[in-house]
This record gives sequence, structure tokens and C-alpha cells, in this order.
Amino acid sequence: MRFVRFCACAAVVTVACGGRRDAPVISLTIAPATATVDAGGSQRFIARVTGADLPVAWSLAEGAGAGSIAADGTYTAPLTAGAYHLIARAGDLSASAVVTVGAVSISIAPASANVTSGGSLQLQASVTGAADAGVLWSMRESGAGTVDSSGRYTASQAPGVYHVIATSRADPSRSAAAAITVLPQPPTAVNIFPPIAALEPGQSVRFTAAVAGSQDAAVSWSADGGTIDANGLYVAPQTPGRYTIVAVSHADASKRATAEVDVGAGIAVAISPAAVQIEEGVQQRFIAAANGSDTRVTWSLAEAAGGTVDANGLYTAPRGPGTFHVVATSVADPSHSIAAAVTVIVPAVSVTLTPAAITIRPGANLHFTAAAVGAADTRLQWASDCCASIAQDGSFTAPAAPGTYHLIARSGHRSRGRHAGGRRSHRLHRVPSRHHLVGPGRRAGRQHFERRVPGPVRSRRHLPCHRHR
Repeated sequence: MRFVRFCACAAVVTVACGGRRDAPVISLTIAPATATVDAGGSQRFIARVTGADLPVAWSLAEGAGAGSIAADGTYTAPLTAGAYHLIARAGDLSASAVVTVGAVSISIAPASANVTSGGSLQLQASVTGAADAGVLWSMRESGAGTVDSSGRYTASQAPGVYHVIATSRADPSRSAAAAITVLPQPPTAVNIFPPIAALEPGQSVRFTAAVAGSQDAAVSWSADGGTIDANGLYVAPQTPGRYTIVAVSHADASKRATAEVDVGAGIAVAISPAAVQIEEGVQQRFIAAANGSDTRVTWSLAEAAGGTVDANGLYTAPRGPGTFHVVATSVADPSHSIAAAVTVIVPAVSVTLTPAAITIRPGANLHFTAAAVGAADTRLQWASDCCASIAQDGSFTAPAAPGTYHLIARSGHRSRGRHAGGRRSHRLHRVPSRHHLVGPGRRAGRQHFERRVPGPVRSRRHLPCHRHR
């Protein structure tokens, strides 16, 4: 038997319609398609070619004024705001992207301020719409002071209104101004320490002076008894008495301060003022110093009902007249003390009430105001008699029935006078009348106000509370 081997080979052929193959689709895109870029800032754009391996070339539709674009698609914006178009080309294909460049703006904070002559102020500038947020500082007016690169302004010595300018470094055409008002230096104030001293004849004490409101802290010293040198070292005279030390500002000779020195054999404590007259409830500051290295004192009152005095010598007068004594006692030697006499007086007090006269109808609302004049305690208490009522804030609602009513404002201040119990009162009367208005009058030492409330003629009758006192 004979065997025969066969080999077979197969091929698959795809025949397109018409006998042609389709060409690949080639496209070009840019990402991002739109972007917003600060003036002077940059943005990277990517161009993608699909379906072919083609090189990409970049350009700007608006030319050089639109900024610049590198071969790798990095775009640098111009300083001029606007909308610009980036073009990418690959072969016969092209694509575009839109770039918006915002306007540069700048602001200064604070936009206005007051500075004393020679003083300084820190300013802050804010730049938006630019990649470079730096600014350049300058002054608009000559002689207006100086401003450094950080925006710190130092005022001129001459008062006036000046302008600090911040200019954008990215876009020099953009700037902002702050208006600075330079004020004169405040009046110079001089203080002396210690304000009072007690010395034996020939003893010494050093005074110091502090000058406020001026860069010149120098003072000149003088004394009406004893001697004092340029450094404030005072030497007491041999003659006993109270002497005054004066420190005068070198910057402003009209500004000065004084201290008092009590000189005498056996004087251990000095106090100022030595005597004073004040109204009840008013405060008075006393100063005192003991002789020796420890000048501290403690404060007390000679009379139990003489008011109060705190550890710093601040005295508060009691309620009621009289003569009282504030005592300063040496801490180093409690056997030495001195007293200041305080005469407390009671001022004349009057109470005013508004409105003084008015006509209203039953049920109407009205607000009264009252004031205690001449009283340390200005608080008032409101009251009424019979059928009317008034709130403590002075709000009044007229009763339904026409009649005469009395409203009273009493001062809590105690005063010796013709008013019983030391109270001041104002009375408001309401009488049945349709049109008549009666003004204020006086009776028995009280101020009367009449308030007439119109009502129906048939309702006019005297109520039990219709009375004159």
C-alpha cells in the first residue's frame, strides 16, 4: 500500500469595498482650551496630535503684544489686560486656546491715617492681577517725611496732609496713594517724682522729671528755697518752711510741674493739700511722704464717719457736711503722722422737670425727664399720688378719668433747705379742660406744673384726687 503526504496552505484576504483601505483620522487639540493668567504670569499649554506623528508649532494671534509662547507651550502673559489667542499648528491642522489676562490693581491699608509729627506708621500694599506682588514706595510731596522699602512711613516735623505712593513693580502704570495727616505734637506734660517730701534743714533729696509728648526729655530745675542742681538734687535750707520745686520743659517752657518740700526740725511727714473744701460725695487725691530713706505712709481717717480713703490717698467725702481729717502715718515710724483738714459742704440742689406744662387726653402716653442740678448723686425717684402712676423711667399714662394729678420727681441728694425731708419735688397737675393750658407756678416751696386733659363736658367733675396742696 502506498501513502501520499499532502501539504495545505491557506490565506485570508479581506477585500474592501472598492478595493481601497481607509486612511487614519488625524486631529489636533490644546489643553487647557481656556485659562486666566495674571499679568506677567505664565501658563503651560499642551498640544496633542492623534493619528500621526507631526511636530507642533506655537504662535499668538495678536502678535507680540499678546505676550510670548515657548516651543514647549509655556505662555507668558503681557502686562496689558485683555483676551488673547494661542495657535498650535501641526501640518495642515490648527487649534487655538483663549487666555484672559486680568488688570493689575493695587491698594494700601490704611488708606488714610493721622500721625503726630516725627511719628511713624506701617503701611501695607496689596497687588492683585499680577504674578509679581511687589511694590515700590515713594512720597508724592517733597519734605513730607520718608517711607522705606517695607512701607514704614516716618512723618515730617511740619504738620500737613501728605501722600504715600505704592507703585506696582509688575505694572508701573498702576499705583495707589494713602493720605496721611501729620498733626502737631501734643502739648508737653511734665511730672515730678516725688511730688512731696519732708526734710530736716540741710538734708537732701533727688527729684526726677518725666516729659511726655516730646522727644526732648530735658528740664531745667529751680527752687524758691534751698538749692537744686541740674540733675534734680535738692538741698533743704536752714530756715523751716514749705518750699516749691519747679521743673520746666526744655522743649516747651510753658509746660512745668511742681513738687513741695516741708523743711523743719522734727518734721517727719508732709502732706498736700494741707486743707481743702469739697462737696459731699466728691473725691480728692492727697499725697504724702515721710522723712528718711523710707518715705512710704499709710492712710486713715481721724473720724469714723469722715468718709473713706484708700491706700493711695484717694479720699471720698461722706454724705453730709462737716470738717474731717485725712491722716498720713509714716510706715518706718508709726509715731509720726500728719493730718489734712477736709471741709465737706452740701451744695444747693434743684430739680428740673420736662415738659413744664402740657394738655393731653385720658389714656395718652407721655415721657417725662427730670434732672437734679448741683447734686453729686443725680439719681431721681418718680412717684405719683391718688389715681395716677408713673414708671421709674418717667413714662406716664394718663388715667381714664379727667382730673388733676400730681407727678413727683425726688432727688436722693440730701440738702438742707425749705423742702421737708431734704427732698425736691415737682408736681404736675391735670385738670378737666378741653383747651386751656396752665403754665408752671410755685406754692409752698414746690414747683407746680399743671397738665389739663380734655374730656366730654358731661364728664367734667372733680375727682377725690382733685386737690391743691
